[in-house]
Amino acid sequence: QQQITVMTISESYNSINFKNNASNEEPVDKYPAITETCKPKCTAAYAAYETCVKRMEKKKDGDCEPWYFDYWKCIDKCRVPQLMKTLK
Repeated sequence: QQQITVMTISESYNSINFKNNASNEEPVDKYPAITETCKPKCTAAYAAYETCVKRMEKKKDGDCEPWYFDYWKCIDKCRVPQLMKTLK
């Protein structure tokens, strides 16, 4: 008969053996750095978002959520291929 062990999410996460080049160093999160390298490629989407924000400040009504998500969609499109290259 098989025994089932129940673990909390933190116990499960802590049980994963993260290795960084076979050393005891902490793993490095490359996500923030990759995100920063993608931001210059999405200046048009960000400019559209900023224009909307300024327009909404004058109108005092509405939101710029679609433009905000367009900006982050552009960044995601740029960073996902770079992130996939870093996975082992």
